[in-house]
Amino acid sequence: MLHPSVIEAERRRRRAAFLTLFPDSGPLGREFYQKHLEFFAAGATYKERLFMAANRVGKTVAGAFEATCHLTGRYPHWWQGRRFENATDGWACGTNSQTTRDVVQGVLLGRSTGQGMVPAEAIMHTVAGRGITGSVETVWVRHVSGKNSKLGFKTYEQGRRAFEGEAKDFVWCDEEPPMDIYTEILYRLLTTKGLAWTTFTPLLGMSEVVMSFLEPENDESRISKYVVQAGWKDVPHLDEEEKRKLVANTPRTRSKHARRANRRWAQAQCIPLTKRKLWCRIWPFRNTGREPSAWMWVGIARP
Repeated sequence: MLHPSVIEAERRRRRAAFLTLFPDSGPLGREFYQKHLEFFAAGATYKERLFMAANRVGKTVAGAFEATCHLTGRYPHWWQGRRFENATDGWACGTNSQTTRDVVQGVLLGRSTGQGMVPAEAIMHTVAGRGITGSVETVWVRHVSGKNSKLGFKTYEQGRRAFEGEAKDFVWCDEEPPMDIYTEILYRLLTTKGLAWTTFTPLLGMSEVVMSFLEPENDESRISKYVVQAGWKDVPHLDEEEKRKLVANTPRTRSKHARRANRRWAQAQCIPLTKRKLWCRIWPFRNTGREPSAWMWVGIARP
């Protein structure tokens, strides 16, 4: 009979997705997640990364996995991305209080603290958030160095001022932040030479943040940014039946975003027509005919 401590250790291992993701072999083996591996590896070279991926591809899981690596210092043997030797101080950010609690906090800590990506035994202390039941404002995580890493949860609805002041080692943005907040985040990483990674499906079209990655304004900006684009064909965990159900329950205006996420769909709403800042913005609308219709606005930004 196995000793109770061995049984409990195995239960903890199975509860922690962090210890079982991206295995060496099997139907969900690491070799089938090349886009995720590319995204992780780019962190060794690039300060800013964007994982622009379709729904259900696992972009949020990828963001949480990397955050857990940096918080705990437990890097898998295959890891080629950035490594922090010491305990870290970071932020995990979401759109509003509810989505940050349900999605970002949910995947990192679980519905109940200790059931998410961060291994339960590594969670040292949490401080409850204010304003919404069940939210966490800050969590301290045991790092392999023996010290504790710190992670704060932020929301874009707090506004730019909430992102001022503190230096950070890393910031993970789940879903697209407003440009003023994203710029403030980069200032938090200036003195630490930290990392920023963003994970989202480009439903807002060619926004300022997307544009800053796809069309950097200068060479200095270009060498610090990296984009990985992934669709359903790039992952093995969605079978054909699941895909059909997802498409059937997705409005036509969003079905391509649900399946794929690349430059073409990001540009569907706002398209740069020339290098002289000539823009075309399109608003699709329903009508009673068979052909799709849309309003189109064209403008030029003058110096």
